[in-house]
Amino acid sequence: MLVPACYLHQVIAPILGVRHDNETLRLTYESDIAALPLDSDARARLAQFVRFQLIGERARRSVVPDWSLLGDFASRADLYEAGAEQALDLLAAEIGPSARNAGFVYDALVTTTSTGGLMPGLSYRLAHRLGDRVAPGAALVDLAHAGCTGSLKALQVARHLLPSFPRVLLAAVELPTVMLDSASADHDVWQGNCTFGDGCVAVHLSTNVNDSPAPLLLEQLQGRTFTADTLDLIHWQHRTYYTFRLRDESTFDGAVRQCVVETLNEFATEWRQTPRWVVHPAGIALLVRLSRKLGISSEALRSTVAHYREYSNQSSVSLYQILAAEREATPVGQAINLLSMGAGFEVYYGRVRRCAPEIPAP
Repeated sequence: MLVPACYLHQVIAPILGVRHDNETLRLTYESDIAALPLDSDARARLAQFVRFQLIGERARRSVVPDWSLLGDFASRADLYEAGAEQALDLLAAEIGPSARNAGFVYDALVTTTSTGGLMPGLSYRLAHRLGDRVAPGAALVDLAHAGCTGSLKALQVARHLLPSFPRVLLAAVELPTVMLDSASADHDVWQGNCTFGDGCVAVHLSTNVNDSPAPLLLEQLQGRTFTADTLDLIHWQHRTYYTFRLRDESTFDGAVRQCVVETLNEFATEWRQTPRWVVHPAGIALLVRLSRKLGISSEALRSTVAHYREYSNQSSVSLYQILAAEREATPVGQAINLLSMGAGFEVYYGRVRRCAPEIPAP
């Protein structure tokens, strides 16, 4: 079956939660570490590790008003639901009026999250808020457990819905703060504590180039899964709630870099001819090492680094917020590489090209 053209149009990215800068987090985390049952050497090593993770001027967003509320599983699940409802309210407040003014009705909603579970899911809750902007026979699809690659995995699903559902709304809601675990002494748990921020985003997709004044044509999207020996490279464990874990934090960046390089080698001709990049901001150290290995200039990663400094890693949300910023700086006719990596272990490579709307015939 011939897959129709897929255009990415409006990106809706409301500001979610309260901003916490690195210095504030460091002081809070050092107080938490001081209370852990560790000997002085272990405590000093953990505190030094956290300081390294919080190097530079960086911030994160949090929907949790008071981190002392992070108690047992039920309290964290309640905080996730409250935060998700807040995120959906913000998204709907922008999407609804915009779609109504343009006369858009969505034929499908595809949502993704990896930081909580709801029944009914995010797609149903968002459809309820959008009312008549969602077609009565719309397909409502909720993806979970995709981690950071949920951004492009959801796009892959939406792309294949387009023949039957010409307008699709893609949305991501990630609230990693509800997983924060300050009672652990494990370095990989603290890496998660330091790395992630809360956020939400929605993207208007369609087969119609004229749906926006700055459409992006999806030219390439391919995922590669490495399950033979990297299935547990990133994984969850359970304490009072889901907990972000790494198989080995000392070898993590190297293993991820190898997976990314192997994937991009398959598309070397395409991405080497495209100097613009939107890369999932897994962490600044990993970004630096990847760019050196692949020969990507610091200028090409400017939008990615700027996003990480202001919002941290927002899992499946980040890539589209970065894409919105990069599109503004991209002339018509030029392309942008997309790269995301995450649990599974998966790497996705894609490419979009900014084009001009077609002028209707008189």
